Amino acid sequence: MPVPTEASPYDEIDYPGHAFPNTHPARVAAVGILRGMNPGPIEHCRVLEVGCGDGANLIPMAYELPHARFLGIDLAARPIARGRERIGRLGLSNVELEAMDLMDVEEDMGQFDFIIAHGLYSWVSEVVRHRVLEICARHLASTGIAFVSYLAEPGNQIRDVLRQLLLRFSDHTADVGARVRRARQLMGIFAAAPVGGPAFHELARSFAQEFEKLDDGVIYHDWLAPENAAMYVTGFVDVASRLGLAFLGEAEYFMMRYEHDPLLAAAREELVRLEEQDIVMKEQLLDFLRGRRFRQTLLCHGNVLLSRPEARRVFGLAASSQLALVDEPNLSTSELAEFRSPRGNSLRIDHPVVKTVLARLGGEWPRAIPFAELLTGAREAAGRTDAGSGQGDADVLGAVLLACYGASYAEFFAHAPRFTLTAGERPRASAVARDEIDRTPLVTNLRHENLRIDDALGAALLRLLDGTRDRRQIVDSLTEMVASGSVPSPKVQGGDVREAIASQLDDSLKGLAHSALLEA
Repeated sequence: MPVPTEASPYDEIDYPGHAFPNTHPARVAAVGILRGMNPGPIEHCRVLEVGCGDGANLIPMAYELPHARFLGIDLAARPIARGRERIGRLGLSNVELEAMDLMDVEEDMGQFDFIIAHGLYSWVSEVVRHRVLEICARHLASTGIAFVSYLAEPGNQIRDVLRQLLLRFSDHTADVGARVRRARQLMGIFAAAPVGGPAFHELARSFAQEFEKLDDGVIYHDWLAPENAAMYVTGFVDVASRLGLAFLGEAEYFMMRYEHDPLLAAAREELVRLEEQDIVMKEQLLDFLRGRRFRQTLLCHGNVLLSRPEARRVFGLAASSQLALVDEPNLSTSELAEFRSPRGNSLRIDHPVVKTVLARLGGEWPRAIPFAELLTGAREAAGRTDAGSGQGDADVLGAVLLACYGASYAEFFAHAPRFTLTAGERPRASAVARDEIDRTPLVTNLRHENLRIDDALGAALLRLLDGTRDRRQIVDSLTEMVASGSVPSPKVQGGDVREAIASQLDDSLKGLAHSALLEA
């Protein structure tokens, strides 16, 4: 493949790389399946990421799916080199990173089941944007899905006003650090504004408070970049359709739904009408109603026959949910049971099979459990052994889980992530997370999610979990680290350090297990 001859701004200052959960093939494919597609097996898929940076998104996927193939391309040579070093440390043979210009992508690159373009489309020229979609059209398999994220209108308009402020009052001849510091200074003015001002100031203050938390690389590449192209979803889909691509949906499926949003009650009739006539126009109205600023759109080939999501398509997926059972009702009867989401929303169910499934999902979170396993286990637990009610139970359960997915109470996967909720005799944490913790407190779990481990003792524990140590050896190693001063001592109340570490170890391992960091 051709090597880029010009330096990239991403060689000048790093953009913080990490995993993006919604780009994972198992999550993307679930949306496709719900709309009637039949994507290839996730375990053996081919994935291309354009604008992959240092591979921080692809590498954890390659680790979790050893029989799949992954290719990442990016103009910036320095992040690619860093990613290749990491691939070597992890001993992965199913992922490659190439430094190259998208304009030089060759016709013989092959077909991919999934193509990812995250954090790229809005920050490149119109010519390159067209090339991104052209690559999707040419190199997407017949049943493939492309993920493209971009800045969305109308919600981006206030952000762009603030961005213009930063650009106008920035010294473009200054070095990167000076430009970022000046941007932080200007946005700090809005962040410090009192509550209750005019509407513009309230919006600007909320943006500025988010801005304060951003990494320097994000400010430089996302806010101070010469290109910040925001677009309406209708315009984006129109451009994609000219290349033979069609709107499949949003990676965040719940953003496509409106039934459970009380703020959209007045618009519900219009949204229903639009959904029946033109799903993209329905999405456009939702963007206006919500002031949406960012989209994660899924595309497929225009000749793919799509339909509205149906409950029966849930049968082939795995589900996870954080809904927690309130009190202890009888699950095997029609007694009403209440479930509560982490945000405090309530759901009341009286169907024995559905209640049993939701209770199990909440109790085994963060596991994703195949639908067939959920149905069989719940029917047995509820004593519903008659074959006649089997299909009815499946239909009801599928409909409820689909509604939960649309309300962000549940998640669907076309391939259940593999990890253990029980630490074994010699616990082993994901090698990806153990590699990451040496450089950053932000690690990727086996659900392709980001977790922050700021506790030095917790980070040290994670590094030790390579599967070679039993609990006694882990305690010995941590005790030695505390004695040497390399990690701080835990709180000790009336005992020595080793006893304190030993007494806390099981809880710490349980925490890592329930963070989807431990391998079976």
